[in-house]
Amino acid sequence: MSSCNGDTEKGQSDRFNEKENNDSLEFVFNNFLSYLFETYFVDIQNVIQCKRNKIIGLVDQKILSSEIEEILSRNANHKLTIFKKILSLNHKMDYVQSFSIKLNTENLFNDAKDIPIAFSKREMHFYEMILKVSRMAAKKMRFSLANLLKGILENGISTMQEDLYKIRRICQSCCLK
Repeated sequence: MSSCNGDTEKGQSDRFNEKENNDSLEFVFNNFLSYLFETYFVDIQNVIQCKRNKIIGLVDQKILSSEIEEILSRNANHKLTIFKKILSLNHKMDYVQSFSIKLNTENLFNDAKDIPIAFSKREMHFYEMILKVSRMAAKKMRFSLANLLKGILENGISTMQEDLYKIRRICQSCCLK
């Protein structure tokens, strides 16, 4: 992972945490939706990068590369499903998409050994955001949103752990070759 990408992810975390105490649910919810789309976009860019053999350690490792592609594709699809479920709640959403495609997408992963770290940081931050929005929704008595997010957390954390284990195993076997 390039240092620029790491800075972007750190910046997202800082932006989310610095206003934590006095944010409205709408503000935090909008940040969550923006991060949801950003991580979806990054996952898709990573899949493209794998398909084009642009990751050191995965070049000419079609089987291992396709396993990583499958995990990242499923992960991206999961994020779209989350958004659809949120829309199905019919909450009045004043969501203004502040998502910028000006993310540093060149060389998202430089090397196969970077993939587990980048994946875990991005996904852990994603689930931390879900937890915060869920708690705020419960405090504001938006129980349908809180329950939906709680269900996503319960199912998503175990899936993320399994995916991270698979990614680590794949990337370790690539680095040994």
